[in-house]
Order: sequence, then structure tokens, then C-alpha cells
Amino acid sequence: GGAGSRGVRHGHEIEFLVNLLEPAERETVLRFFQASDRKLAIVGRLLARKACSEACGIPFDELQIKRTKGKKPFLANATPELPCFNFNISHEGGMVVLASEPSCVVGVDVCAVDQFGRRRDGSQQTLDEWMSLFDAQLTPHEWSEVQAPGLDDAGKAAVFRRHWSLKEAFVKARGDGLGFELGRAEFRTTRLDELSSRRSAEVIVDGTVNPAWSFINQELSQRHSVTVARGPPTDIVDEWGDFKKRFDGQSFDDSQWKEHLHAPHPEFTFVQIWDLVPPPHR
Repeated sequence: GGAGSRGVRHGHEIEFLVNLLEPAERETVLRFFQASDRKLAIVGRLLARKACSEACGIPFDELQIKRTKGKKPFLANATPELPCFNFNISHEGGMVVLASEPSCVVGVDVCAVDQFGRRRDGSQQTLDEWMSLFDAQLTPHEWSEVQAPGLDDAGKAAVFRRHWSLKEAFVKARGDGLGFELGRAEFRTTRLDELSSRRSAEVIVDGTVNPAWSFINQELSQRHSVTVARGPPTDIVDEWGDFKKRFDGQSFDDSQWKEHLHAPHPEFTFVQIWDLVPPPHR
């Protein structure tokens, strides 16, 4: 699912939405200095609660959403019918996205790279100057795609967005936080059809293809690249163990796992902010 923050304009509306969150969540979102970031964080948490409530049939006010040491959110009181249900959220450039899975571990990332830094004299950096700051995060193969002959700045930025979104979705699914060096993972993408922007991808980690992961990347707008990553619970990084143990009872043979890993990805559904408010609170 996806949502934006444009519907929230006034202080009293923000206060109303913040009060729908648990105390710990309220404290976290109010730490954001920029009002736009605060709005997106609020919407992200409400989107997560709506998804968990609808998927698992748990009343909004009874949801227990916790985080791993790496800050990956998860539903701590998932139901016996969906013990492995998990979700991930991302927000950037005025858009919030959420993806959820019943069996695979999931990560999602939206990248909206269109504003670059400034030089010391205050002038705007060029795209190439800005991208050079991330030299180690992309592999030589990935940089060759970004810098492919014939691409203008808009084309280069689009390819960069795609690769950055793929890397972030992978790390967010695993739950590493900042502990994974992005340059270790290389992505090779394949366009699924000529009529859409959707691409599948494989990941090569430390020089070896990892077939236990699948990725779908797409453009949700001219400036938003979104990736959904699916992977095995065995790759979860969770030092405290509370999230990973939710998968302890899961058992699939190879064919069953591949069926889950390569199940069709539904289209994103755009929702309005007020759709995230549970009926009893409207």
C-alpha cells in the first residue's frame, strides 16, 4: 500500500493522528525536526497499524508493534493463523509505502532522489558530484548502468534510484540497520514487460548469487522508485531474537518455498490518510 502526507495541514490534525499511536511511537515521531518528516513518520506508523489490523484481524488498539535492535518493526502479537506475518514501511519524497508478507521476510524501500547537496560556496551540486559521494555503495557493474552512454541526468538519476532502492529493501528485510555494507550486494535487473516499469532482480552478495531472495522494483511516479524484497527467515539479523522466533515453527520444502518466494506481487494501492483512522476514532 502507499499513502502521502499532503492531506495533513493543520496542527490539530497532526495532534489527533499522533494520539492514535502508542506512547513509545508518539515519542519517536515527535523527535523528527522537519514537519514534513514528522508527517511521513506518523502516516507510516498508521499505515502499519492498519495493515496489521486488517491482515490479522486484531483490533487497532490491541496491536503490539515492536522493533528489533536494528530498528526493524514487527507485530509482536501476530495470530496463530498468521504467525509469520511481517511488514515493512518506507517513506521519502512525500510518499509512504508498505509491503507485507505471510511467510517470507519482507523489506520495502521508496527512493526519491531528485534534490542534491550544495557546494561550499552555496551553489547547487551537479548530479555526478552528488553521486560520487556514494562511490563505494554501488558496484562497478551498477555504476556502469548508471553512467551508460546516452543517458541524460534524468536517466542517470532513475537508474541510481533503482539500485539504491534495491539495496535498501534488501537490508531492511534482513534487519541489519547500518551494519551491512551496501557495496557487498550487487543487483542485476530484468524488465518484466515493455508496458510497465516493473523489473525483477537477483542479488549477488560477496560475488555469489543468492537464489533465496526475490525482488520487484517499479516506478510509482516520475521520481519514486520502489522495491519489495522477499527472503528467507534464516537471513534475518535480530540480535534480541524476538522477531526471528516468530518464524520458528515454519517449515517448507523447496517447491513450497519457491512458490511463496515467487508468488505474484500485488499492485500498490493508494490510500488517503483519513482511511488510516480506525472507525471508532473518526
